Amino acid sequence: MIAYTANRKQRGFTIVELLIVIVIIGILAAITVVAYSGFQGRAHDVAIQNDLRNLAAKARTFQVDNGFLPSTNAEFSAMGLRVSKNSYSHYFNGTAEYNLVYCYRPSLQPTEFAIIAFGKNKHYKYDAGGKLSEFTIGKTGSVTACADAGVALDNGNDRYWFYDNNAWRTYL
Repeated sequence: MIAYTANRKQRGFTIVELLIVIVIIGILAAITVVAYSGFQGRAHDVAIQNDLRNLAAKARTFQVDNGFLPSTNAEFSAMGLRVSKNSYSHYFNGTAEYNLVYCYRPSLQPTEFAIIAFGKNKHYKYDAGGKLSEFTIGKTGSVTACADAGVALDNGNDRYWFYDNNAWRTYL
């Protein structure tokens, strides 16, 4: 009988080699997570921008068909609106929570409206001039935000929330 144990070399990975592999996998995972969240943020931005364009187009179509801008739950419900609900965040101004606000001036200029969206990644406005752009919303509330978007409200009721009291409108 010959004893091979004294000269036999152990095969396998050392603890240092295993730790290096684990660190490399961790770095690759971190890069993937950062890249994914960047793609996801841009997807939310594009979805909100498309929502605002579609809402504005439907409001203009409603205006052409009816001679006035929509302003009631029934009128918006009849328009067949859809939004990408998962792309929106919720904005709390100290007294109310909202994320998608339609501002209008029915008594002075019935052709003027703006739409403000508070997204997960960025905020956007479709202003009274028909321009879609990124928007900075201060903690001042929707009355000031509507004015910043080009629609100075006649009173506090000249706006419509598509998200109100912690819930989306049922027709969206």
